[in-house]
Amino acid sequence: MKDFFENRLSNMDYSRFSEKHVKIMLISYLSMSRMYNIISEREIPKGRRIDLLLESHPTYDEVRYNYVIELKYIKKEMFSEADRIKSEAVEKVKEDRRIYEESFRQRGRTVLSAVILVFSDKRAELIAVRK
Repeated sequence: MKDFFENRLSNMDYSRFSEKHVKIMLISYLSMSRMYNIISEREIPKGRRIDLLLESHPTYDEVRYNYVIELKYIKKEMFSEADRIKSEAVEKVKEDRRIYEESFRQRGRTVLSAVILVFSDKRAELIAVRK
């Protein structure tokens, strides 16, 4: 995925980008696999939403994980706040994961969580988040 955002897109692709553009591209990319149901803005209890939820498709028993993903697109004018944005995103995805695990049946799958940061200067960062 890092390769996708850093090497496959041109500078022109990044012009006037927003987080929604990144999300749509990521959903398109992830949809190439039928092993997951990809849900954008999954509503969970306490009035919260999961940016991207990848739930293993029930017919694929060999898939052992569901993923809770928080996505952040950081524009140039926000680079100085990247550490704060990253820290807040990590805390949010931890709480979203906890609520998701408590509220929905996992069918024996383990729930993992991650934060994906995409910067307007074509950098990308994937952060695996532990409980």
